[in-house]
Amino acid sequence: MTHPNKKVFLYCIDPSIHFAHKSIIKSPPEGYEFLEIPQKLRDSVLTYSRNSPLIKKIYNVFLKPIIKNTNLFEKLYSKKIPKNTDLVYATSRIPYQTKKPYILDLIDTPTSIIGYNYKKFTEKKDKIEKELSSNLCKKIIVWNPFFKEVLKENFSKKVSDKIEYVKLGVEQKDVNKKQGKKDKIKILFIGSASNPLDFDIKGGVIAIEAFKKIEKKFGKRVEFTIRCEVPSWIKKEYNSKNIKFIEERIPFEDLIKLYVDSDILLLPGHDANAMVPIEAMSYGLPVIALDVPGMNAVVRNGINGYCIKKSEKLPYNVPEYPTNLRDKRFTGKHQIDERVTKDIFNCIKRIIEDEKLMEKLSEGALKTIKEEFNIKNRNKKLKEIFDEALS
Repeated sequence: MTHPNKKVFLYCIDPSIHFAHKSIIKSPPEGYEFLEIPQKLRDSVLTYSRNSPLIKKIYNVFLKPIIKNTNLFEKLYSKKIPKNTDLVYATSRIPYQTKKPYILDLIDTPTSIIGYNYKKFTEKKDKIEKELSSNLCKKIIVWNPFFKEVLKENFSKKVSDKIEYVKLGVEQKDVNKKQGKKDKIKILFIGSASNPLDFDIKGGVIAIEAFKKIEKKFGKRVEFTIRCEVPSWIKKEYNSKNIKFIEERIPFEDLIKLYVDSDILLLPGHDANAMVPIEAMSYGLPVIALDVPGMNAVVRNGINGYCIKKSEKLPYNVPEYPTNLRDKRFTGKHQIDERVTKDIFNCIKRIIEDEKLMEKLSEGALKTIKEEFNIKNRNKKLKEIFDEALS
């Protein structure tokens, strides 16, 4: 006798759903299904407003910091939880109004609970502790092992015992990368097409500075594609025929083509969100990243890419990290460290000049997905968590 699937409701107070969560909705653990999220007129208006260049700029620069740090954010984006829900899957924010059992998913830093405000996070810690200690909160999922340690440092053992580290999962691709010497090496940088701050957070300036060195060495043999909204001064200062900017949103099929056509992902970001590196690896791309907390759990030196030692000049080793990524030291040319850009250059130079190394890293990237960061492994862990939450 087959039992009906348990109903899970995705509680996401932002109208845009993270790619990792879309994947879980599309391919949920066995025995579970996600309820359809009704598209409200309010969500459509908010999403449209954020996609308008002018309104988006006003929202990101002036309104978002205020809204996200007040109860207004919850009121604007809160969702009514359907009566037939068995389990609430809350992303980043605590669903205070629910009487249903819930799992809190922290795809990002734990301070996202309170709108990425470290000061308010410390001030409201007792309130957060009380809620996460309640019987309604069954589990807390983190996708970065570093964030598990951050939570354990800030909360009681009762809360800590609920924390589960789950490895991100993507579909395994049938990839056949062309081996041997290539006429052109295509390097790719992926950031947000809707958040102008993402270029700095993902290390865009560092990447483009490193590419200048690569271009000087290899000339027309290298090409750099930046799929991200970039500051206007970047396009003026880094004007090269070998650099291509794609700032607008593109169809998913075009994004796939970028991965397929590229040879290396260069993403020296200051945060440790590994979704893009894992997606790139599924297409056989070696990844060049910074050795920030958690990223070395995904990118392994000489196996599927290289983790470059991060700058000692930037404030990584402070309690506020990574909430402090809006700090001016992480923006523009403030973040440039000649030692870091030189290390990136040396790694990419080594890959370009050694065809066997390129092939080894590409195969290593595919193997990493096949053995670890795939949907089957992710769903096995999620099923254990969901089952325990409803037991």
